[in-house]
Amino acid sequence: MTTIPGTTHSGMNPHMLHQQTSPNAEKESSTRAGLDAFLNDTLIELRQAEHIITRGKWRWSTTELAHHTFIYMHKFTGQLIMNETESHVVRKSACLCTPGTAIELIGDEDHDIELYIIHFDLYRATEKTKARRIYERELSSPVTGWIQGPFYGIQRIAAQLTQLTNEGLETGLKAQLLLTELLHILWPQEDQTDVVAGQDEPEQWLRSTLQYMRENYMHEIKLEKLAELAEMHPSYYSQLFKSRMQKNPIEYITHLRMNRAKELLLTSDLRIRDVAREVGYRDEFYFSRRFRNHAGYAPTSYAKQVHRNIVSLSYPYTDHLMTLGITPCAAQIQGHLPHMPKSLALPFHAYEPWEQGRQAFLDVNPELILTKDNAAAKAMEHIGDIAPIITIPWNQTDVFGHLHQIASIVDRTQAATDWLDRHERKAERARKK
Repeated sequence: MTTIPGTTHSGMNPHMLHQQTSPNAEKESSTRAGLDAFLNDTLIELRQAEHIITRGKWRWSTTELAHHTFIYMHKFTGQLIMNETESHVVRKSACLCTPGTAIELIGDEDHDIELYIIHFDLYRATEKTKARRIYERELSSPVTGWIQGPFYGIQRIAAQLTQLTNEGLETGLKAQLLLTELLHILWPQEDQTDVVAGQDEPEQWLRSTLQYMRENYMHEIKLEKLAELAEMHPSYYSQLFKSRMQKNPIEYITHLRMNRAKELLLTSDLRIRDVAREVGYRDEFYFSRRFRNHAGYAPTSYAKQVHRNIVSLSYPYTDHLMTLGITPCAAQIQGHLPHMPKSLALPFHAYEPWEQGRQAFLDVNPELILTKDNAAAKAMEHIGDIAPIITIPWNQTDVFGHLHQIASIVDRTQAATDWLDRHERKAERARKK
């Protein structure tokens, strides 16, 4: 971001004006270009953010919204009436309204209600010269009405905006950054639509055969069996599978087996022959040769290697890696980190759809993937063949236990011990004070 000197417009602090820049702003022939261009000449100011938690009959209404308003209904059953058009709402829903909209929310009795209401203003540049820029209030929006999702990340941003409101920091730079991030999520980009749709609904033949492989990789699986499940000729099935998954079915099964073996070598005390049997190899010497060809190390030395190319599927575990001095190659991120890894669009809850495409993981070529237990099954479904998935159970220990477990996996036990010692000394000084 670059500060804009000499800028004035009504209702905003001139010291807080920033130009939102985008590397794609010069594209002219797509929805993405239009949205980028809109934000490029727009300033965003948070007015208020509310987090409402209640139960039973509840009502909120206004005859004319004074600001742009985003409503995220995390838990809600009832009616939403927008400009006299009534809609029934069940659980997760979201809508974006422009100033002047008449809106009414009515929650049903005997239902929990949790929602966020975020008010903000948009200002568009009406004069742009080297000497000054003049901004006027923008009442329209490229996208209005019901938001189809994705809902990952929305609650996180809404919660942070609410905290800023409670702390009286609505006009700060952080509020502008969060609102910009929120609008990028709410305004889907055209070039991502096909990827997301394809990721949500893979073909039935692919879904069924992938599930069969995940459930039976420790047994012998023949190509003919997979082709039978897909109702295709074996050679055609193999070609089609490779076009979708970037590897043929036999390679896919081998990667599943080897990644599972890596997980066991990193997290258990099993002997090599037991690991081999767990992943479908009766001959431990044959397994060792295959493992060395695949991983570049013998199974006996794999756990001693230092693994740095790590993906984190949980933002608390991302923080732990950064604490240990390791920047993941890609991660689920909350807030702004000092050294930003590639941000992954991932569900925050197990029941939410998986929005991230496989190519994002193939591009970073991870050696390890860290996840919480509630997301392990979904990770195995989508990327189990790409890298070993190490599950750190969430409820079995506290945050310090998570740090120790991750440190033992990434060979940073001493760094974790040093950090915990410093933390305890700080806590002790605070208690004495």
